[in-house]
Amino acid sequence: MSVIESERNPRAGAEESESLCETPPPHELHSSGALLSSEAAVSGDVQPFIALGTALRRYGHRVRLATHDNFAGFVTDSGLEFFPIGGDPADLMSYMVRNPGLIPSMESLKGGDVGRKRRMMREMLHGFWRSCIDPGPVSRRPFVADAIIANPPSFAHVHCAQALGVPVHIMFTMPWTATRAFPHPLANIQRSKDLEPQLAAK
Repeated sequence: MSVIESERNPRAGAEESESLCETPPPHELHSSGALLSSEAAVSGDVQPFIALGTALRRYGHRVRLATHDNFAGFVTDSGLEFFPIGGDPADLMSYMVRNPGLIPSMESLKGGDVGRKRRMMREMLHGFWRSCIDPGPVSRRPFVADAIIANPPSFAHVHCAQALGVPVHIMFTMPWTATRAFPHPLANIQRSKDLEPQLAAK
């Protein structure tokens, strides 16, 4: 995620509970910024966010990119702040290959894949929330997100933005909603001369 630097105070978080939304820390001068959030399988998923973060920095914004640990060097070598969200991209990709649709296979259910994915997603959701409010893991520099830019699979983006009272923008580097030319990417429908693409969107 990436957060845009500003001087205003973010709103306090939601009530304390077992959920992700603990009360954010008090705002400190120059502690805010833009948070870019990306759940990624390969470096190509992160690269567009690095390009966006680099452009935001040129305009004077502080930018933090929150993603998986194995992309840390890729992010910091580009001059951006990195925050780890946990999770294993290889595991996520393997799960998606075994379960290309929205409903997991019986093999995945019996093999414990679903339970493992749920535990990983819980870790990542907490990681996304911490990336909005925690100091840098190395620099310990205070940080509170003033805006969030995230890809759709990040899941936590809307909830974090709502808890902080900041704007969120969802961006993706490929079509994410059905169009007249292409069905939804998760519809798992093969192209056919007998099926118009717009029908798959319904």
